[in-house]
Parts: sequence; C-alpha cells; structure tokens
Amino acid sequence: MSTELLKKIKSKSNDHQVKIYISRFQFIFFSQIPKPLNFISQEILGNDPDYVLIETSRFKDSLTDISNENEEYGKYNIWEGNTPPFKLKVSEEDGSTMVIHMPAEKNVKNNKAVLLVPGGGYGVAMVGLPIKFGKRLQEEGYEVFILDYRVAKNGYHYPIQFQEVTRAMKWVKSKGKTWGFQANKTGVVGFSAGGHLASFLATRFDLEPYEELDEIDQISSRPAYHGLVYPVISFDKDIAHNGSVVNLTGKNNPSDEERSYFSNDLHVKENTPEAFIVHSWEDSAVVAENSMRYFQALRKNGVRSTLHLFEHGPHGVGMGKPGMDFSFWPEMMIFWMNSR
Repeated sequence: MSTELLKKIKSKSNDHQVKIYISRFQFIFFSQIPKPLNFISQEILGNDPDYVLIETSRFKDSLTDISNENEEYGKYNIWEGNTPPFKLKVSEEDGSTMVIHMPAEKNVKNNKAVLLVPGGGYGVAMVGLPIKFGKRLQEEGYEVFILDYRVAKNGYHYPIQFQEVTRAMKWVKSKGKTWGFQANKTGVVGFSAGGHLASFLATRFDLEPYEELDEIDQISSRPAYHGLVYPVISFDKDIAHNGSVVNLTGKNNPSDEERSYFSNDLHVKENTPEAFIVHSWEDSAVVAENSMRYFQALRKNGVRSTLHLFEHGPHGVGMGKPGMDFSFWPEMMIFWMNSR
C-alpha cells in the first residue's frame, strides 16, 4: 500500500482500534481509526484497482469473540480430543479448529443444518458476513455452524484448510440426532476464499486428507449442496485472486500443475452436489469469470445448479445495500436452500 494512502487514513484517526481489510488481502493495523469508519471509502482509496475496501470490523476479530458475547452460541472443537492432523504453529488453542453453533429458532425449526465458511483470502477468517447470514438462516429454522479454520497469517497452508473443512462437515453431520436435523441434508455455503474451500470440498469430498481418527471420520464429507458467494474458484493466472493463491499454497509462484489442482472448475464431476452461485459484474477483486467457469463446468457434467450475476455490488459487499440488486441474493439463496 502506498505511503500516501496510509497518511490519508491516519490523518482521519482517533482512539478506536479496528482492522482494515483490503481487496488484495494486505492487512493494515492501526491503533487509531475513527469510530464511524464511513470515511474509509473510494474517496480515500481513489481509483486504484489494487485497493478496494471490502470489509471493516471493530474489535470482533474471531468467532471466539463472537461466541463469548452471545450465550446462545455454542463453541465446539471438531477434533473432540483427538490430535489434529497438522502441527500447531502458535498455540494449542490456535490449532483446535472451532465451529460456532447458532441454533435454529425453535418455532420455525426445519430440521436442516448448514456449514458456513468465512472468506478472507486464506489470510484471515472474516466472520462478519457468515454471522449476518447465519442469523437470517436461524430465522428460517436452520441449525447454523460457522467454521473457524486455520489461515496463512499463522503459518497454515494447504492441506490444513481442506483437512478442517472435511472434518467440520463430518462433525456437523454426526450431530444430527443431538440437535434434531437430517444429517443427509447438510449443505455448505462459502464466501470469497471460503467459496473456494467450499467448492474444493464439493469437488474433492471423495479424498481423505488425513487418517481416520474416530467414528466421525466414517461419515461422508459430501455436502448435500453448496452455496457460493463471490467465490474464488480458479487459480488460473488470468483470473486468479493472487492473495488466495499465495496464502493457500504458501508460494508466490506455484507451478502450472499446482494451479490446475487448485482450480475447482477443473475437478467438477457428475457426483458434485448442486450449487447456487452469486457474483457481480462490478467485482474487481475476485472477477465474475470464476463463477462463470464453475457454472459451465457444473452444466457440462450434468449438475443442476443456479448462477446469478448481478450488475452492481463490489467484492465484500456482503448482504448488499439498500437499492443494490446484489442485496437480493440472501433471500434467493434461502429460497433455493429450502427446496433442497
């Protein structure tokens, strides 16, 4: 990021601590940022395509923070006493792989569950949108689970993220009787880089990324369906989100073979679960060609799926804004999910 841009942001500051997240997934930490945050806009960022603000969050950095503030949310370790199949980089807590359970509203319980996978370019796990969408799903009667997976800022790269999402899906399904939902109807919804992880699971669920640990690992990790919101799909140099490429692989310039391996559109099969995909033409951080290629691959393999390309909505706009066509996606996706 340019020195000039840093000066512009710092010049507007006071004593509120936040994290600013930029579309190229570079991270800037300040101890003094204005409370309203509204000043951090295109006016400051200018027209530089490398620096489009996609999300801000005050204080709530992790699902642990969220769960501690909401007594009705349960926090669970998906490994259940087993040693995770990866070496811990920071601490035991860092390596524990948590999911947050947002229980369905009792009067509208629909006996279904969904696993939400945050975005963040594999550099962080941005939980704001999963929490917002999760609350809407609670109202619709879903048992909602949000995965807090390992990220590159703590030194974690592939295959750890795939190990975690695989275990998380198995773990959620194993709780069907406990929380009263049909395990075989459990889906996954991923956002941005979380969409890459969700579609990786949907296309590679038949792989076993670690040795069986317990009875939970005997459960299939195949989701009943997958929803993707402005997803990273391809690692092709022409359309790849480079931050996700570097953070997942741990390499600045992975080989062509590695890029193909991580391009999920190249791994769609006839047994890939159905998908509901939303993207925007205005997305310059993760271009819409990612979703278009994936949808074409699904269609080619006879996987019934839905793709909505909205006219307006920058990357990271989340649930959308009033008057923006992209704001229709949550209700459209829920309508589709309800029919599965």
